[in-house]
Order: sequence, then structure tokens, then C-alpha cells
Amino acid sequence: MANYKPESFAERLKTARLRANISQMDLSLDTGICQATISQYERGVSTPNVYNLVKIAIAVGMSPNWLVGKDYTAE
Repeated sequence: MANYKPESFAERLKTARLRANISQMDLSLDTGICQATISQYERGVSTPNVYNLVKIAIAVGMSPNWLVGKDYTAE
């Protein structure tokens, strides 16, 4: 599993959140995004708009580019 590279936004979001050691509820409180919406993002049901993407990236300490799969430097 050490060589596994998450590919989808949903996988990357969950990976970043877990690396930051925060729950979905904590992420919700940090960003002002409903916890149910964050759950939908992590399940791949929906994706955030740019505004929410930036808020999430700041909260989990990752770049928006990494979250959307355009940057592999965090891996």
C-alpha cells in the first residue's frame, strides 16, 4: 500500500484529511462546508466548486492542484 497513489479527487481528499488527522466534522467546521457535502466529495458523488476547493486545501494543508490530481509532489 505504500506505493499506492490516490487518483480521484475523492481519494485525494480523504487521504489529505486523514494525513491532517481531522474528521469530516472538523473539516466542516474549519471550512463552513456541510459535513454531508464533504462526505459526498469523499464518496465521489459530487465535487466542490473552486471556492470550496481552496477552503478545503487550506484546511488540510495541501495545494488545490494536488487535490485535483495535477501535482504529485506531496506523494
